[in-house]
Amino acid sequence: MFLIYVNDIATNIKASISLFADDTTLFYSDKCPVHLHSVLTQDLWTLHHWSKVWNVTFNPQKAAVMTISKYRNDHPPLLFNNTHLAETDTNKHLGLLFHHSLSWHTPIIHLHQKVMTKINRLFVNSFVNLVLRHALLTINKMNILPVFDYGNIIYDNCSDYNNRMLDKPQLSAAKITLGCLETTSFNDVLADLNLINLNLRRKISLLCYVSKLIFGMVPCPFPASSFRSFKEFVPYALRHNQNVQIPLLKKSLSYNFFLRKASSLWNSLPLEIKSSASHSTFMNRLNSHYQI
Repeated sequence: MFLIYVNDIATNIKASISLFADDTTLFYSDKCPVHLHSVLTQDLWTLHHWSKVWNVTFNPQKAAVMTISKYRNDHPPLLFNNTHLAETDTNKHLGLLFHHSLSWHTPIIHLHQKVMTKINRLFVNSFVNLVLRHALLTINKMNILPVFDYGNIIYDNCSDYNNRMLDKPQLSAAKITLGCLETTSFNDVLADLNLINLNLRRKISLLCYVSKLIFGMVPCPFPASSFRSFKEFVPYALRHNQNVQIPLLKKSLSYNFFLRKASSLWNSLPLEIKSSASHSTFMNRLNSHYQI
């Protein structure tokens, strides 16, 4: 009923608007801070007018403004319900923390602390000593690994330093589960528990998402021309027909972006996996390929 009630909230909104339950986010991109401020101010006034018509109360104290840029662009403050909206360097969207520079260092520090807090709560000494290993492994798989897996394809292009930072809590939870010495190597611990490292988990999650895109199981968030296979625009059979077109990017900084990385990773798979007739068949062959 609530979704029906707020169904027309995006009417006359010029910026992109994202709704999830009672959370509303406005996105707008422009090189001119003045025009950016003008559009968002108009949209905030539209939302204020909508709230008066439908008797909905917004809380400006819970709202915030984040400018996504590597450079700090000064712009006039935004007003909503006659209240200045606070500026912030980070913003949590659907459970994922984003930094204004789109750097993953701060979000990964937050993720690291979140996982370590869970580990300290779940794996207390008095509890670990009384529970069998397979039960500890089940707790690890159900409570620790899903935290790493949520949205992991988004921060897959983080630095090696951040990757090592994420490996530490996984290793800590795995050693507690196994009950081994601190000096035991990471690979030996994962092999004994039949687990895979987080880097490979993110790679599999990324390929799973690409497969769902190709089979039309999820909506494509990119322009139709930016992610398509060669067989869509090549009229004759080639051995690379199952490959997807890799976007041409000018800056080396863009080589690790999602589209290019996803396309390259997909193209590197064996032909037998890429030519799967269904998503379930693809996942079975992919898991066999990585010996999972």
